Amino acid sequence: TSGLIRGIGKATAGRIYDKFGDNTMSIFENDIEKLLSVKGISQKTYKKIKCSYEEAHISKDVMQLLYPFGFSAKNIFRICKVIKQDPVSKIEANPYILCDIKGITFQMADAMSAKYGINKEDYRRILAAIKEALKINNVTGSVGMTREDLIKQIKHISGVYNDIFIWKSIISAIKNGQISYRKKKIDN
Repeated sequence: TSGLIRGIGKATAGRIYDKFGDNTMSIFENDIEKLLSVKGISQKTYKKIKCSYEEAHISKDVMQLLYPFGFSAKNIFRICKVIKQDPVSKIEANPYILCDIKGITFQMADAMSAKYGINKEDYRRILAAIKEALKINNVTGSVGMTREDLIKQIKHISGVYNDIFIWKSIISAIKNGQISYRKKKIDN
């Protein structure tokens, strides 16, 4: 019922689930022709569903991984389009890679960090907080921030209050080409 698969509305989704139950995703992935046995699915509708499902193929494993953390089907679809090769192990290794995908916030990825034992001061987490701070700043129309404002925003986002650690993380992100930096002279 997420709207990702054309040809499946609420009623059709209910009939599919009534027929296949917990095996529904398996049917889609391994034996999609069985949808023809569901009342109301004609050959034409089946072709529309099959084509749409193949376009929007969402790995069952990715869904099972992300749904418990509140990710919507549309977000999961977007994630699968961006991370095509082995998304589950990549996300488990670093859930913060999700922050680079449109519609995914630091808080969404951060909710997963405890499950994977990621420390509050892990560089991957702080890098995601840096990018989130810059992303939030960009929404206001600004393309840059002062050092002080950036650190303040990162503290607010991450809950990490060690200025020296945050600054060293910013410097590392600049050196690694993960963010850009330009010194600007302020006229008095």
